[in-house]
Amino acid sequence: MRKLAERTNQSTQEIAGMVADIQNGAYSAVQSMENGVSRVERGVRLADGAGQSMQQVATSVSAAVADISHAIREQSVAGQKIAQRVEQVAQMSEQSHGAAEKSADHATRLAAMARALEAEVARFRA
Repeated sequence: MRKLAERTNQSTQEIAGMVADIQNGAYSAVQSMENGVSRVERGVRLADGAGQSMQQVATSVSAAVADISHAIREQSVAGQKIAQRVEQVAQMSEQSHGAAEKSADHATRLAAMARALEAEVARFRA
């Protein structure tokens, strides 16, 4: 009977050791899972924050592109108006030049007529 009691005691101790090992393993597994869950939650928060930051950047870039596009359109319109004004000035210069040439021609004719008139007047006086 002693041997049976010793074996029973020894088996009980072995079983208790196995149970303790299983409990320690289970505790370690629970700790690892809790750490994993915590890391995943932190990763989700970081990814969410990054997503929000990227959305803000995209919104800012979109607004800047719209502003630049508007400014380019305004500059294009202003450039077209300037080109039209330059064309008008060129046309007016051509017209002024033509008028100046006609005035010079008329002045030359008038001078010739004045000389002819002076010659006629001098002939009558003489």
